[in-house]
Amino acid sequence: MGNQPEVEIIKGTNTTFTMLLKFHFKHRPYTFDVSYRGGTAPPQDVDTPVVWSPEGKSVAMRWYSFPDTLLVVPLKMTVIGSDSLTESITATFVQPIIPVVVKKDQASVNTRTTMSVTEVIRKP
Repeated sequence: MGNQPEVEIIKGTNTTFTMLLKFHFKHRPYTFDVSYRGGTAPPQDVDTPVVWSPEGKSVAMRWYSFPDTLLVVPLKMTVIGSDSLTESITATFVQPIIPVVVKKDQASVNTRTTMSVTEVIRKP
């Protein structure tokens, strides 16, 4: 997503990632999820002003109820036993990416567009 991490190797195989995450949307997403996974254990020393939660060996941040079209999030964490980090991003929009019309008597239809991307971030 265009984020250029600052990476520092510490304590043998531990890697500290310092990032300024910038996400910009044309339309406000309905929900937005970002998670980071790397190493042999959950990331340590996570520092960000955004509420995050541990999920297995990942750190996840979630926004609900139409977050703003621009999100800027500073994030710092240490990955144990690895020099890379896998970033997974999922955004769900109420606007369909392609116009769709569905009709059925006595039925209610809600459309959603979900976009996902996964990228491996490595030390430079």
